[in-house]
Amino acid sequence: MSAVEKRWPFFPIRGMVAGFALVLGLTTVVARATHTKEETDQPDTDIPANVTAAPAANMSPKATLRAFDAALPAGGMKAAEAAYYCTNDKERRIAHVLAEVDLATARLEHNTRAAFGAAAVDALLHAARNVTLGDLQEADEKIDGDQARIIWKAKLPAVPLIRVDGEWKVSIAALLKDVEPGATIEQIELTERDVAAELQKTADEVKIGKYANATLLQRAVSQRMYRVLGDEDEKSQ
Repeated sequence: MSAVEKRWPFFPIRGMVAGFALVLGLTTVVARATHTKEETDQPDTDIPANVTAAPAANMSPKATLRAFDAALPAGGMKAAEAAYYCTNDKERRIAHVLAEVDLATARLEHNTRAAFGAAAVDALLHAARNVTLGDLQEADEKIDGDQARIIWKAKLPAVPLIRVDGEWKVSIAALLKDVEPGATIEQIELTERDVAAELQKTADEVKIGKYANATLLQRAVSQRMYRVLGDEDEKSQ
């Protein structure tokens, strides 16, 4: 097998807007983020918080995802992890690394908007293999009691949600059902941290003005996702 064929599942959950896109993907080892866990867990104090962002009871699944998206990056890891419903330690581990991807993507989106304007954000998110608010708007919402699924117009896995105490959250248990057989928690964690590291690195570079224009930024993001995940249409072997 090639290095690409040995890769494992990838869940870019944010971007949602910024995310919840590819439930299946593949992984390899890349450099870790330079941020410590303590730094990652802190709210972004230089970004104004959206005080209306917190999801509320009786919101629709799609409205809930928009609210979770709006809470980042200002809310930090606490807000990112709040999007997920977990019932055991295994699921909490997965939720934590998914939240790391969500937060890194949100920081990249924020810095890109500041550097190149709102028009550059959608193309950037697609380059990062994520979805946009426009994609969410066009997606279908299927509700069955306390279960729901967001079904994309593009060929992407649906996002499963569960209603808990009146609020919708992304179901980690349902996400894990879509993971390819044989994948371990450690491998999934490695994938997510690799992706988060690349996105955070890029967000930091945008903030210090490394990219002359949005096109160069999108190209860099596409190349980094390829190094971590391989071809977008590639299937694991």
